[in-house]
This record gives sequence, C-alpha cells and structure tokens, in this order.
Amino acid sequence: MNSISILSGETLFDVAIREYGHMQGVAQLAKDNNIELTSILSPGSVLKVDDSVTYDLPAVTVRKNTSIAPNTQTVHQGQNIFDIAIQEYGTLQGIEKLTIDNSIGLTENLPVGSVLNIRNEKLNKLVVEFLAGKGLKIATDFSVEQSETLKPQGIGYWKIGVDFTIS
Repeated sequence: MNSISILSGETLFDVAIREYGHMQGVAQLAKDNNIELTSILSPGSVLKVDDSVTYDLPAVTVRKNTSIAPNTQTVHQGQNIFDIAIQEYGTLQGIEKLTIDNSIGLTENLPVGSVLNIRNEKLNKLVVEFLAGKGLKIATDFSVEQSETLKPQGIGYWKIGVDFTIS
C-alpha cells in the first residue's frame, strides 16, 4: 500500500487513471480510503493506493499535472486579463497565476496576438469545460482606462445645473 498526495483540481477519477491506468480503480480507491465515489478531494490530502491491484485492460498513459505546464493562450481582440482568467481558470482567482507566470501587471493592456503562459490547473472545471465545449472565447472589450472614465449616473448622482437641466 502506497500513499499519494492529491494535486490541485484532481478528482477520484483522475487519481484512479493516474495510479491504476483505468477508471476501474475508482472503486478500489474509494474502498481503501473509506470515501464516496463523489467525494471532493482537497489538494495536499493523502490517499492510500493499493499497488498490488492490477487490471487486465490496456493501460492508459497519463501525463501527471505539474504546477506550471507548457500551456499557452493567445490573446484575442477585446480580451483583457479578467477574460483570460475566467476562460482558462474558470474564475477570477486565476488572475494571480496569470500575473505571476507572465510577469504582467493587473492593469496592463494585453496586445492582441500576445501569448500567455497558462498553468495546467483549472480552479472551476465546470466553467472552463463549458466555455471550451462551446468554443467560446470571453472578450468583454473593456479596458482599465475605460472603467476609470465611467461615472455613476441617475438622479442620485446628478446635480441641477451641472448634469441635470430643468427647463
């Protein structure tokens, strides 16, 4: 019996394929660790893996996750760092990874065609898989400079003679 650490974003199915080469290993992992098939695994938690178990089916070759994989994403027209974070990580929490891995500032404009390094780590797999499955690229076409020029509108913000004229 071996012990392994769970990587960020891994499910029980990911571990079964990584360790046993088959999804059939899910039941073995659940049994050996007294967990449910649908249990959510925390990064860094430890699971027991029975290395004496084998399956007769052909093995699947799986590349293990690394903290930074050689994945890249090309910036498209109208995309900013927020768009890329949601598209590639599934949440705005990916902004930190983008700024660190690409040595860019939070407010920098991303030139169209520039290539960004993307970690092989999805923070919200459902969002990433939905966007990828539909072939969608998020492009809000909204720059930091544009956001700074916006000012609140409406009766609560207007001043008579300045923004609001009574005739």
